[in-house]
Amino acid sequence: MNHKQITAAAAATGASLLAQQVAGKSVRDAFFLSIFGSSELPGMMLGSALLSILLAFVLSKSFRRHGPTPILSGSLLLSSIFYAIEYWLCIHTPRITAIALYLHQSVIGAISVSAFFLLIGETLGLRDAKRCLPRIHTGVTFGAFFGGIAAIRIVAETDFSIMFLLLATTHALVGCVTFVPFLYRKPCSSAIEVNTTRHASNDIGSIKNRAFRDVYLRNIAMLVLVSSAAATLLDFAMKSSADMAFEGRSEDLIRFFVVYYTLTSLLTFGVQAGLGQIAVRRLGLGSTLSIGPIALCFTGVLALPFLSLGTITLLKATESILANSFFRSCYELLYAPLTVERKRSVKALIDIACVRAGDLAGSSLVLLILWWISIDPYFVPYVSVHSLTGLGSQLSIALALGLFGAALWLSRRIYRDYVAARFD
Repeated sequence: MNHKQITAAAAATGASLLAQQVAGKSVRDAFFLSIFGSSELPGMMLGSALLSILLAFVLSKSFRRHGPTPILSGSLLLSSIFYAIEYWLCIHTPRITAIALYLHQSVIGAISVSAFFLLIGETLGLRDAKRCLPRIHTGVTFGAFFGGIAAIRIVAETDFSIMFLLLATTHALVGCVTFVPFLYRKPCSSAIEVNTTRHASNDIGSIKNRAFRDVYLRNIAMLVLVSSAAATLLDFAMKSSADMAFEGRSEDLIRFFVVYYTLTSLLTFGVQAGLGQIAVRRLGLGSTLSIGPIALCFTGVLALPFLSLGTITLLKATESILANSFFRSCYELLYAPLTVERKRSVKALIDIACVRAGDLAGSSLVLLILWWISIDPYFVPYVSVHSLTGLGSQLSIALALGLFGAALWLSRRIYRDYVAARFD
């Protein structure tokens, strides 16, 4: 298969994956908030993050031994089984279903997305990756938009629980046919592997370059962790505001989340298709990596005095759009020069363990903020007027802005290391 056929197949598969992700996250968030409310959300986020981190270390060895294809297909088929079980539980024990669905969707969804992008990185060489990844991301974001539109129609015309059966069916179908075209092409040797045979002085296996490589990967891991923690803080602020605004009504909540995920997917599609490819080519990797933190710090400072459900949702949507367009286009390219073996061993850990460690850090900060507000006498008069979670949302956003500043510093450092190592 040539790179055009691979790009088309990857975009179609990624579109179906993200369509399911959008529908699944909408059902997960609405169902959990309608049963438990936003006060229990930080604990649930913390629990799912811990479970994901534990699985990440197990999956890292599986990725290295078996490659991403069987893990991608297996995670989708397992997810299909879980959705079918949750459909039955939803009728009889909704509280258990809400917990099981949150854990299932958060953990397995992250695994399948990580396996998808790892397979893309192995299939495309460094030169093809720079050209094809922005186009693949465009197809993926279109799939997310389509998933949101389909979810809106289904929720409006059928019973809420039908979403479980539809998600079980689509996960099973995609799991059975995942990446058949890719199985006929062996993973490409990366640029570093080629360079090591030609230039012994630049051997990545040498002690000096191995140490440099570890620092480089450690900085990527820190960037992912910090960005994920900031996104978790914004996520809590938005969901708690929505819970208060809609007073826990499941129909209104799922409509809100479906519309939110759909519109952010549409805008991400527009940004990725119109600017994503141009930004990497014209501005370069370093400047494109910095777009998200700079924009979020600026908009966050402007929105902080006027917080409401609308402004918080706008801020969270901005973070999601920039993370899934500019940042994602650059992020996958950071791994392109690594050898297949090295990429398999570290990418799953960073994609899953570091992202979920960021979720763990973010949810722990939220719990700490809520605990502090509840015991500090200074906040008691405000809590009686604005509610505990409302004040927690404001402080969470302020903390997130500080983390975006740290992400900006890490982005510049990573690009400096990228250039110094002659990866480009």
